[in-house]
Amino acid sequence: MNKDKDEEWGNIKLPGISDEKLYNTKWAQVAALKGRKRPEHSEQMKENNPMKGKISPNKGKQMPQISGKLKGKKKPEGFGEKVSKARKGVPNLNALGVARPDHSKTMKDPARNKGAQTMRQTMTCSHCGKTANVPNYKRWHGDNCKRKNK
Repeated sequence: MNKDKDEEWGNIKLPGISDEKLYNTKWAQVAALKGRKRPEHSEQMKENNPMKGKISPNKGKQMPQISGKLKGKKKPEGFGEKVSKARKGVPNLNALGVARPDHSKTMKDPARNKGAQTMRQTMTCSHCGKTANVPNYKRWHGDNCKRKNK
């Protein structure tokens, strides 16, 4: 073995790669480039930037915060009691360990999936010969087809 070409790194012998090269190489970029020069995106943006020559309307200003509108405002008297009264008797699902109610019966109901079935069914237009799902057929083909009178 030639010591100049092979260096040990941990328990693995890597031919001709020093620790410095290992740590400083961006392997994802090396694999992606494979000999091609990556275009300079910053240079492209200097030429094609949609904000070129424009000044941002908020430059130098602090962006308004939503909470800033509510700061200093007092809640109406009895606000807490109204909220408390409204929440009485309603179970806290998070405290019970249930993320949300069980909707499996509703989701399995065949009447609920009627719309999905019409999206899967197809019809062919007699005027133009195109095949489309039922809602699109009703909207664009049949009596409404642009090739109907031709």
